[in-house]
Amino acid sequence: MNEQEKDSLYLLQRIDCNCNNCGFMLRDLETFKQWYDWHRERELEDFEKRKAKAIADAHDIEDEPNRKAMLHKANKMRFYFEKAKLINYGHCTKFDKPVTFLPNTCQIETQHCFVHRRDYVDPAIQ
Repeated sequence: MNEQEKDSLYLLQRIDCNCNNCGFMLRDLETFKQWYDWHRERELEDFEKRKAKAIADAHDIEDEPNRKAMLHKANKMRFYFEKAKLINYGHCTKFDKPVTFLPNTCQIETQHCFVHRRDYVDPAIQ
C-alpha cells in the first residue's frame, strides 16, 4: 500500500468513526473468540447438511455420467467460514462501557467521541 492509499484509508476511517479504529477502544478478544467459535460451528453444521444433501441428490440421478459429475462436484465442496460479518467486541475507555461494532462500517452514533488511534495520546503515558 503506497503513502497516498494509506492517507486515503486514514481519512475514510476518520469519516466512518468506527470503534475498530478508535484510540479509546480496547478489544475483548475472549468474547469475540466465544462468538466466533459459536458461529463457525453453526455454519459448519449447515455446510455439512448441504453437502450431504448434494451427495444424496447426486445418488438419485439415473443417468450414470450425470450422477458421476454431480457426485464429483458434491465431494469437492469445501467449507469457507465468512468472518466479515461477525460482530466485534471491546471496551470504550472514554465512557467505561462495553461496545460492539462491525469493522469497516460507518458509525453515525460515534461521530462525537471518535479519536483515530493514530491521533490518540494515552493520558497514562503523558
